[in-house]
Amino acid sequence: MYCMYLRKSRADLENEARGEIETLARHERTLHSVADSMGITVQAVYREVVSGETIASRPVVRKLLDEVSQEIWEGVLVVEIERLARGDTIDQGVVARTFKLSGTRIITPQKTFDPFNEFDEEYFEFGLFMSRREYKMINRRLQRGRIASVIEGKYVANVAPLGYARKKLEGQKGYSLMPVPEEADAVRTIFALFAGNNTDKSYADRDMSIPQIVDTLNATAMRPRNGGKWTVSTVRTVLANPVYIGKIRWNTRPQKKVLTSGEIKITRPRNSEKDWIITEGKHEAIIDSSLFATAQDKLRKKQRAVRRDFELKNPLAGLIFCALCGAKLTRRPHPDNKPDTLMCASKGCRCVSTRLELVEQRLLSAITMLDDDRILIIADVRSQEAISKNIVKPDSRKTLKKERDAILAQLESAHDLLEKGVYSVETFTVRGSDLNRRLELINAALQEDGHTDQTLDIRANGKDAMSFRQFVDIYMRLEKCGMKNELLKTVIEKIEYAKTVNGRWHDSPDNFEVTVYLREERISDKNEARTNWDTLK
Repeated sequence: MYCMYLRKSRADLENEARGEIETLARHERTLHSVADSMGITVQAVYREVVSGETIASRPVVRKLLDEVSQEIWEGVLVVEIERLARGDTIDQGVVARTFKLSGTRIITPQKTFDPFNEFDEEYFEFGLFMSRREYKMINRRLQRGRIASVIEGKYVANVAPLGYARKKLEGQKGYSLMPVPEEADAVRTIFALFAGNNTDKSYADRDMSIPQIVDTLNATAMRPRNGGKWTVSTVRTVLANPVYIGKIRWNTRPQKKVLTSGEIKITRPRNSEKDWIITEGKHEAIIDSSLFATAQDKLRKKQRAVRRDFELKNPLAGLIFCALCGAKLTRRPHPDNKPDTLMCASKGCRCVSTRLELVEQRLLSAITMLDDDRILIIADVRSQEAISKNIVKPDSRKTLKKERDAILAQLESAHDLLEKGVYSVETFTVRGSDLNRRLELINAALQEDGHTDQTLDIRANGKDAMSFRQFVDIYMRLEKCGMKNELLKTVIEKIEYAKTVNGRWHDSPDNFEVTVYLREERISDKNEARTNWDTLK
């Protein structure tokens, strides 16, 4: 059995931009001709429609390599061996090893590579090395070209800022910007309201803050480009962008690769202003320079000092979202040692806040319910070591005891609500089961030997998998919220939260719904990749 793998290169994209026919269709015809000449029947065709440097960012090639490792295919047809991998040496090694161990041939129009042939193996590895070298050269050339275009005043980003649209330059390569009247009026209004230079009598206030501007714009017919509501981040981005005074700004948030839990992820940290590239643009300014300077002075005065002693206080940070509007939930601290709450900061959203500890308990109960399955966790050895070092030692168990006392108090409160008729028998049964499951876990942890300093092996007796109950046990032993958050992110994709009735009016603060989406690649049973846990009202 043979299959075919098709992927566009950067050169193919450039050729198509010049009017050439669709690349993948041409490559497919070529490979079908090769297959016919060899008497081969192609059983499947894999088309990579997304562009990515690494294997992790190319889902089709991951699926292909998985099938190759299972020895499903005798051979794979590709236009060039470089189409399989252009990533770093790790990715190239994965491709070469997968084909070699499975004995799968690679067939190109020029040559057939036999993984058991020593010379073919060397040629294959050399081809991947040269492909990577060529990729780096092309990337360097593109980056130099972008910087040169910025210096010339051209706009090189793919999406124009609010107030402008991209415009192809006549008689030369590249793009500039042209004002969009409706959006430009919104930009002028934002600067006028913020910089205290408002001459429109319909607005009573001048020198507004950014939240006040957001409220004002949302009360008018003006809308941002996506047609939704104005937000603080949108307005702040507009106020800080020098493109509105005819400038081009580049290198403010360059892409950076980071290794997180054994996976390479792309981030965009903000660069220092000294590393920015700001030049005179070819486009028309829509804001006066003096007004822009006034706005920048006000922005600088309102900037908060950077906290150097920041410590994460929300274990669900970056994971939990509002099911009603899609915004991230934020932690709201309360004075007088009152419990922190989770709230949706999206203005106008009907989502009601809940105590953070209640949402955290509901999440752990939902995970514990999946105890019959196995879960893969923490591929990065350094993450394993870091979490192991932060697990609560058995000789410092006051955190667990405090948690146990809190659950016992909640059980007593649930009984009171049942007697008052606030809780139905069905609701009380579900609520009591949640609390009893957590109480069992805590009691089991407290019964362990309290005189040993050994930390729990998070790999579950040296293996790469553990039960969901073990996962919750480890979570409860962690003292720092940052480590709890890191542990949750190894297995949870996201959490959706919904609550529309304020608990203070009906004595049911836990009347909310939580939906947990687990990371499919961490679950041994792929059919259990998603679980829903809805609280009965």
